[in-house]
Amino acid sequence: MKKLVFTFIAVMCCMAMNAQDVTFTAGGIMYNVTGDNTVEVGQNYNFSGSVEIPATVTNPDGGKTYNVTGIGNRAFFLSDGITSVTIPEGLISIGDEAFSYCRNIEGDLVIPSTVTSIGKDAFNHCDNLTSVTIKGGSIGSYAFYSCRGLTSLSLQEGVTGIGDEAFSRCFELKGDLVIPSTVKSIGECAFEVIPVNTVKVFAHVPPELGDKAFSPVVSFYVPDVKKYQECDGWKDYNIKLLTEFRLGDKMYSLNETGEHFGEDLTFNDKDLYVSCSDFTADKLTYSRMFKSTNWQPLYVPFAMEYDDWRYDFEVAAINNFHEYTDDMGQTVKTELEVRLVKSGKLKPNHPYLIRAKMADNYNPQEINLSTKELCKSEKNSIVCSSVERKYTFTGTYQDVTGMKTKDYIFLSGGKLCRATDDSVKLSAQRWYLSIESLGSQVDGGNTSYAKPMEFDIKLLDDEATGIDEITVTRTPLKNSVEAIYNLNGMRVSDNYKGIVIKNGKKVYQK
Repeated sequence: MKKLVFTFIAVMCCMAMNAQDVTFTAGGIMYNVTGDNTVEVGQNYNFSGSVEIPATVTNPDGGKTYNVTGIGNRAFFLSDGITSVTIPEGLISIGDEAFSYCRNIEGDLVIPSTVTSIGKDAFNHCDNLTSVTIKGGSIGSYAFYSCRGLTSLSLQEGVTGIGDEAFSRCFELKGDLVIPSTVKSIGECAFEVIPVNTVKVFAHVPPELGDKAFSPVVSFYVPDVKKYQECDGWKDYNIKLLTEFRLGDKMYSLNETGEHFGEDLTFNDKDLYVSCSDFTADKLTYSRMFKSTNWQPLYVPFAMEYDDWRYDFEVAAINNFHEYTDDMGQTVKTELEVRLVKSGKLKPNHPYLIRAKMADNYNPQEINLSTKELCKSEKNSIVCSSVERKYTFTGTYQDVTGMKTKDYIFLSGGKLCRATDDSVKLSAQRWYLSIESLGSQVDGGNTSYAKPMEFDIKLLDDEATGIDEITVTRTPLKNSVEAIYNLNGMRVSDNYKGIVIKNGKKVYQK
């Protein structure tokens, strides 16, 4: 009994000591502590002035600094004195009714790509909001319902879903409405009673469409007319061929067949790119500056001829991963093997590595192209496997955020590194690496042995002469009563000495 009482008192004391860290106020905004190093904006009724949410905030009582990852439910609900809102990169969520009925918020609202969810009714009846840019995540039901002053809406690549009546009754919303390729669903009455008469949809697979999602609308432009005409919901609308593409923050028009761009086109490095068609341009310039001789990722939607890079650059094709182990079978080093490409041309939409032979801040290098043909934007992957893990390289034409949460690895400064936190962003026209355990008994499915600084890049002596054969994909090993493998996945004989995998088990052969 005494032990039980003592335990109860200890728990109560611990709760009392931590109570001051549950909530605190800084910069006039109240925060709720949600984790060891994270907070969300708490309820701030009757707040007045400009709301500038910081990326990090320090508790005045104790001096501990937290990452601000969310805006909580009803954080500024009914606060008629808010006049503007600034949301930082790194924020992950905006709660239900967070800014509902904040009728005096004015000007532009930009929701960064790190935000994965915008809650139900988050900004409904924000009557003086005039411009909204949403760079990613799902948009909840009624999120911007009856924002009567909204005249401009930009939905960017990374937005995944649009909830019921999300933008219904935004009576001043005019111009073309662009639905990004990443959107998979559009809810009932999502854009009901708005004066938009043209909708451009970039998704190759028609998004799931709720009843009366658009009304009234005159025309829809889509990448595949037949596919949309055969899809429930979409077939009720006037469907035409989409003949536009997006590069950076601009939209460009192709000819009526969607096959030609009758102007010079500059393809800037790190620009977002979305196109539903293969097409040619009058002239194509690839603008990318190299200020070091480090390996860098290369992922572009056009073929590059060997003569485009042979004098000033080296391009390498991903070949395989090689894992080195100690006597106990633990991975101590991981190498990415690559091969130089010295002939032919590179595949579009394919992960490569590139580096300048001689470049620095004072003498940067740039590539000149001989092609005029661009391919549609595709998110393609190549795979390498060892006995323990599958390595997948995925290219992207849009920014990637939340790198640490997703456990992605990227090429930076000539090294393969894991993100240090979720604020790290991978730019468009890059590739990232993800690692999946094959679940064998050697490491118990743990991928933690592949630490950031243990990834080395090894240039093999031979070259990639056949571009179609540059990648090596190994099938995960199956248990066999006859086969014996070392820990690198190579088949060995009965005379092999050391730790091996035999009959699906890890054994030591003398």
